[in-house]
Amino acid sequence: MPKRRQVTQPILYSAADYYGRDDRTGPNGAEPMAPAREDDHDFYARICDDLSDQAEVVIVGNRNSVRNFHDFVQTNRRGISAIMNYEIATDLDDGQFAVFTRDSSSDN
Repeated sequence: MPKRRQVTQPILYSAADYYGRDDRTGPNGAEPMAPAREDDHDFYARICDDLSDQAEVVIVGNRNSVRNFHDFVQTNRRGISAIMNYEIATDLDDGQFAVFTRDSSSDN
């Protein structure tokens, strides 16, 4: 019987947690602030590094995050063939991702 690939629990990534800062509010409790785009490159590179040994990956985030991450991958990490799809989730903030992986070596 062939091995079936198992989808893992989502791996949650947050730029605010990665950089140890609170991006939920701006100065004086104003509107939420998105991380500076140049800061995102280290964060995105970390996610890409974590995905390098996965068979299949789905990246989930809000529209801005997915667009920015996709642009980063296309420019800097084109060799990541594991990314199968990008999906939009409106309940995630800028700089937050849920990453679903499928490991081809899993038995199930």
